[in-house]
Amino acid sequence: MSRTFTELTNDANASAWIPTEDYASLILEGVVCCGQLSGNGITALEYNMSAGHGDVVNVRTVTARTHSCATQGCGCLSVTSNTLSDAKIYVYQWGDYDKICDWTSWKANGNILQAVAKEMAKRMCKCRDAQIWTQLCGATPLATIRTKAVWTSDKVPSGSCCSFSFDLYNSIVSARQRLSGYCYNPDTVILHPYAAAFLYYKEGNAAGFLGTYNPLIKFNEQTGYISQILGMRVIEAGVAVADDASPATEGDEVAFVIDSSRAIGEVFGKKPELHSFYDGKCNATELTVWQYWGSGILDGNAIVTVTS
Repeated sequence: MSRTFTELTNDANASAWIPTEDYASLILEGVVCCGQLSGNGITALEYNMSAGHGDVVNVRTVTARTHSCATQGCGCLSVTSNTLSDAKIYVYQWGDYDKICDWTSWKANGNILQAVAKEMAKRMCKCRDAQIWTQLCGATPLATIRTKAVWTSDKVPSGSCCSFSFDLYNSIVSARQRLSGYCYNPDTVILHPYAAAFLYYKEGNAAGFLGTYNPLIKFNEQTGYISQILGMRVIEAGVAVADDASPATEGDEVAFVIDSSRAIGEVFGKKPELHSFYDGKCNATELTVWQYWGSGILDGNAIVTVTS
C-alpha cells in the first residue's frame, strides 16, 4: 500500500541532513544484520528461477531403501519400491518504496537518494535472513534437545542446576551425534548470539568450564568470534536477536544443528532490483526495490533444535 506524501522522506524527515552547521564526512548507516543465513552457504539449494515457470519450485525427493539385502537359503528376491515425492518452495514478491523530494535533496548535505537506496537493499537482505530463521523455528526437526536454563530479562540464564556453558555445549554435541546416528552430515551450527556468549566466558561458571580452553571450540583469530564447534561451522544469527530480543521463555530456540546439504533451500526469481522514477508534478524521485524470493524446509530430519 502506498503512503501519503507527508509519510515519505520529505523536508521534515530529512531535516537533520539540511545544513545549519558544518558536517563531517562520516555517515552512520542503519545497523542491520543480514547475509548471515541467505546466500551464506547454509542452504542446500540456491536456485535461480526464470520467468514463465509459475511461482513454485519442486525439489524431487526419493526415500532410502530399507529392505533386507539378502535372502536366506534358496529363494527369490521380493520387489521393494522407493517412494518418489517432492518438496515445494514458494516464491513471493518482496518490495520497499520511498519518495524523496528533490527540493529536500538539493538542500541536504549528502546524497539522500544513495543512502536511502542502500538501506532499502539491506532491508531486503534482512528479510531473507528473518524468513529462513522463522522457517527453522517452525520446522519439524529430527529431535529437540532442551537445555537446563531459561533466560531472565538481564540476558542471563536462570533455573540451571549447573554451568549453562557446559549444558549448551553438551546439547550441541548431542544434536550432532543424533544427526550422525541417522546418517546425516551435520556441518553447521546456527546460534542465538546471547546463548553463544556463554561459550566465550573464561570464568564464573559453577562447573569451571572454560570455552577458550576447549580444543573442540575454535575461534577466528581476526574477529574473535567462534568459527567452529566440533568441526562444524558456526553462525551467530543476529536476525535471531532482531526477531526475538532474547530466548526468554522455556522452549525458545537457542541453536540449530543442521546438515546444510539437505535442510533448507532458497530460490530467487529476481535478485533485488532498484528502480527510480522522477515525478515532475511533485518534484520528487520515487525509489522502489523488488525481489522475487522464497525459501523452504526440504528435510526436517536434517535439523536438530536446541531450546531453552
